[in-house]
Amino acid sequence: MNRKKMTVIILAIFFLTVAGVLYKAGRPGIRISRTDFPRWSRTELSESSEAGADERTAASEEPDANIIQNQAEEPENLEEAADSEPSCRVYANMAELRDNRNLPYVDEEVFGIIKAAYLKVDFEGEFDKGNPDIYKEYREIFQRLVRNEAPYLDRKTGEETYLKDCTSFGYSPETAELESFEYIFFDIEGDGMQELFIRNSGRNAAFKYDPEEEKIISWHIGLDGSDGSWGPWETLIGTGKVQNNILMKDFNYYQYDESEKKVCSTTILFQALNSENMVYLVRIPEYADREGEEVPEKIKSQGSFEQNNEKWYFRVTKEQYEELLQLHWDAYEAAEEKIKEVTYTYEKFLE
Repeated sequence: MNRKKMTVIILAIFFLTVAGVLYKAGRPGIRISRTDFPRWSRTELSESSEAGADERTAASEEPDANIIQNQAEEPENLEEAADSEPSCRVYANMAELRDNRNLPYVDEEVFGIIKAAYLKVDFEGEFDKGNPDIYKEYREIFQRLVRNEAPYLDRKTGEETYLKDCTSFGYSPETAELESFEYIFFDIEGDGMQELFIRNSGRNAAFKYDPEEEKIISWHIGLDGSDGSWGPWETLIGTGKVQNNILMKDFNYYQYDESEKKVCSTTILFQALNSENMVYLVRIPEYADREGEEVPEKIKSQGSFEQNNEKWYFRVTKEQYEELLQLHWDAYEAAEEKIKEVTYTYEKFLE
């Protein structure tokens, strides 16, 4: 082989080598694509998800901020959003959770588990009249309260005051206004002793008698209202049972035993993001004797955990939401009929 041909071959090998190096340096793959990282939302990932993310990012460079922002853009299709959400969602507070319209829906199997749990709850209540041996005595005690002949101990102020000066109604009712109130007298907490619940146009107050102190006190079953106050959205649906309908958006049910300990609770709610998008959420019924055990592990992957109150929430469809909420309304409507048996006008209660 002559020198000329050898020179050509050497030059060809050299240029091919250089071309290969340049190709490798410039080939696609050194840029971070949108699929290289999981889709980020405002949620906080659980420890298991965080560990997975750490492993992925440890093997690559820190992603560009613009890429992360693009990943966080909300998809137009809600089903795509559900598929792209992490399997474990943790939110710092309820406001953050409710504002995310991209929460995934539970599947039919999980909804079946949730529905079965709701069907086990005895939402409907009875209005027990209490121990008949003390009925007359307790009624006379509360009649003196209604006539403004006896004061009650106000838990808000720690002072004794009269019903005409009661601030639980948002104002101090005069005798004329007390005559328009409803007086509901029965065993509210289930211990055999009667309590008095007064309501008028969404203004509620309740009182119980302490036989040891021989005093009437302002009172809330379970002391959920720490000062004894009842909200305008709270409704008695039987002995030891209360519904809490906040702005007709949050529907809660609470059941107490005779010692005023909460034994069961449920929550059904929705968030209207706009006229077309609603987020319907439910919680698994909770029981005091099974605290922390109510939510089966196998359905948590389809739920969202709210850290502030340490509760699991599950997104359902509008139809599923209405199906569960009907149990709530059925109990409410039944209670509105049954409560009439223990409800008195001002004149009737004082007879």
